[in-house]
Parts: sequence; C-alpha cells; structure tokens
Amino acid sequence: MYEQYFERNYGILTPEEQEKVKNAKVVLIGCGGIGGIIAVALARTGLEHYVLYEHDTYQPSNMNRQIECFTDTLGLNKAAVVYEAMHKINPDIQAEVHQRALKPDEIDSAVSMGDVIIPAADEWPLSIHMIDRTIDLGKPAIMAYPVGALARVSTFLPGGPYGSECLVMPYRASYEDLK
Repeated sequence: MYEQYFERNYGILTPEEQEKVKNAKVVLIGCGGIGGIIAVALARTGLEHYVLYEHDTYQPSNMNRQIECFTDTLGLNKAAVVYEAMHKINPDIQAEVHQRALKPDEIDSAVSMGDVIIPAADEWPLSIHMIDRTIDLGKPAIMAYPVGALARVSTFLPGGPYGSECLVMPYRASYEDLK
C-alpha cells in the first residue's frame, strides 16, 4: 500500500529518495500549531519514524490555528492526537510519543534519536539551545516559527552557523542563560 499512498511523490522524488524519506526518523519537539502541521505534512510525504514530545492539551483557544484541534480533541494531549492523525494517513507509522515536555538535560539524548530535529515548542530558549546542540552533535535541524502574519523556516546544518548566531541570541548559551 505504501507505493499507492505516496505514488504522487514519484517524479518529484526518485524511488531511492522516497525510500530515504520513508526510513528517516524525525524528532519533533512540540505538536501544536507549527509542530502539528509539520507532523501531518511529513506523514503525507511517507515518513514513517518519529519521536514526538508535547506536554500540552488542546484548548478552545487552539481551534483557530491548530490542525488537529476539534471539539472532540479538546482536553487531549496534542502529541497523542497528532500521532493518531498520522496513523490514519499511514498505519505503518511508528512513533515514540512523549506526553510531556522535553527537559533541557534530555536534549542530547533526544537529538541522538533522530536523523533530523525539529524544535517547534513554544519555549524559545529550549528551541535555540536545541538547535545549537544539534550542530555540536552533527545533526540537521529545521525551525519554523511565526513572524506576525507570516512564518520563517530556517535550516541549520552540521558545520554551519549556530542558531544562536543566526537568531541574534547569546552565542551558544546554556539553556539556563537563554531562559
């Protein structure tokens, strides 16, 4: 079924590239407005392996902007709901779902679990520190965040500049200093 679900990707991606997408593992920190959309979009590309962290539950105030917020998901953990939506897209998706916040002292462990890291948590210091650590640990990171009515997406690659440099934050500061 995989080929049928994602056949429209072929032509954009070669079969070898689609296989890389399928087998890659993404660590996603935050499954709300941005993280939820990213997770569902990645599931629709055929990615099958995830680690999700999210402590928050859907509230009525999320209805206008969070892709999996519905009247029947109010009060439910966002990571659990997003995982269920992804699983409806592709039943072969495997995810390690953490219904809690990532702790700053767990960043290195979380980074080691994935091929690509996406910090999409509401906590800016955690995201900046995590991006800097991905550079130190040789992993790529992708960060998306709202800027007024628009959004900015930045990719940070091993050997490239640190997130703190690009985002005018204290250079390679600890989580505590950024907080």
